[in-house]
Amino acid sequence: MKMKKKLDGGLKKISIYLLFFIFSSNISYSSQILDYETEEFVKEIIEDITEVNKINKKINFKLNNSNEINAFVDINNVIHINSGLIIHCSDYVALLSVLAHEVGHIDLNHIALRKKQ
Repeated sequence: MKMKKKLDGGLKKISIYLLFFIFSSNISYSSQILDYETEEFVKEIIEDITEVNKINKKINFKLNNSNEINAFVDINNVIHINSGLIIHCSDYVALLSVLAHEVGHIDLNHIALRKKQ
């Protein structure tokens, strides 16, 4: 519960940082965002997901500068998280749910199975 409160506050703080970053940068639409605090925040959530679910895979992710509310896994099993998703998530649980869903795709090898079909 202590971790959830810490992360809930972190989500608001990260959303503000992302908004500032997006509106103050000259980065083109859908480019990668390199922001240490946001990366650490997402990394902590993903580590919690993998620990709770006993997933022994290294999960990589990229933060994309895009207003689209979306996250997806690419063919290299990298989770792409759009800034729009983080900004518009109502709370920590909403973001955690989306990331858990994407981690599930990687854990169950959905992309590799789709490529075989």
